[in-house]
Amino acid sequence: MESMDQLPTGENFEQKIAGWLLVGSSAAAVALMSRHPTFDDGPAMLRHMHGSIITVMLIQAVGLLLFVRQRATALSQVGIFIFMLALIGGLTAGTIDGFITPALMESLPRAEHRPLYQMLWEANQATAMAGVLLTSLSYSMWGADLWRHGWRSTAIAAMGAAVVPAAALLGGFVTMDIGGALFCYAVQAAWVAWLGVALLRGRT
Repeated sequence: MESMDQLPTGENFEQKIAGWLLVGSSAAAVALMSRHPTFDDGPAMLRHMHGSIITVMLIQAVGLLLFVRQRATALSQVGIFIFMLALIGGLTAGTIDGFITPALMESLPRAEHRPLYQMLWEANQATAMAGVLLTSLSYSMWGADLWRHGWRSTAIAAMGAAVVPAAALLGGFVTMDIGGALFCYAVQAAWVAWLGVALLRGRT
């Protein structure tokens, strides 16, 4: 079992920072997704909420980068590379729904330009789904790495958070509409929070 007591002082502090960022960003992500706006809420609300979601995504990425920086293993490095690709997918989806679509709503009536809005919706769904699937893949890399180094319970939780959303999406049980997205993000956020608590406690 690995412990924070085994880390140099600087890394110990960095691990605590990573833990707080991961716990906080996970809670914020679920809270924001549970209040995800629709087109009927208007451009201003879409911008505000998606801007907040994007900010939380970036904060979580910093926490995961700090987590990986301490490990310096091949699997953890591969995991963070895949996660950065997932982040691009998530940021793209958020930008489409939060900024591109609202800007068009202010000048192009939806009723008269349905094909355009449909194209944007499909792009949002595709990039959001890619983000979830790539995130699952990154979790599986970290799960394997953590298992090898004795963080068994955190590793098992990582594998669960990787398999469940991916299986639900690929099996057609959910889509990346608001309900399906909330399910996928909540499962993945639960593991990030678990990891954050493990880092704060210095135990698995």
